[in-house]
Amino acid sequence: MFIQLIRSGLAISAGCILATNLLLTYVGEDRPGIVQELSALVSAHGGNWLESKMSRMGGRFAGIALVEISTPHVEGLRSEITQIPGLSVYLEESGVPQTDQDTLTYELNIVGLDRTGILQEVTTEMSRQSINVIDLETSVRAAPMSGDKMFFADAQVLVPSDVDLADLHGRLDLVANELGIDILLELSE
Repeated sequence: MFIQLIRSGLAISAGCILATNLLLTYVGEDRPGIVQELSALVSAHGGNWLESKMSRMGGRFAGIALVEISTPHVEGLRSEITQIPGLSVYLEESGVPQTDQDTLTYELNIVGLDRTGILQEVTTEMSRQSINVIDLETSVRAAPMSGDKMFFADAQVLVPSDVDLADLHGRLDLVANELGIDILLELSE
């Protein structure tokens, strides 16, 4: 039998809090206080901030956060958080976390003179091998001596355990040679 008690705004069922994990994505003109406003609303609705990634790019501030909140408070949070002035916020239930069975985590590093299509070419080859990018950071910076624009990418990827690593390295070497870049793929520690 499923018994539900409402006490202090939390849904409790046989000693367990009914909670929902929400992904919040947000972007707006950068200004002080954005993180404080978001976190204060999550907290005010009894939510717990679990993890997040945020960054300022092109004069904008953008991020994604995973929060846990008691189910009865989801709509209240949704209603208030989407009303923050100057900030576009999208909420979505995160669902059940995936297990990454039969994969190995690798670090991928790409460096080379900047040009159109570097990320597209490398990820196309990885996609052919069913490699999943789970974390990615890219930037373009001036080279120390020449000042030329350099492309940098650091990623964490999941490689299926049945992928032929020698073949994968060979394919990535072909892409690197075609683009004149360096690609390094190493098993994560």
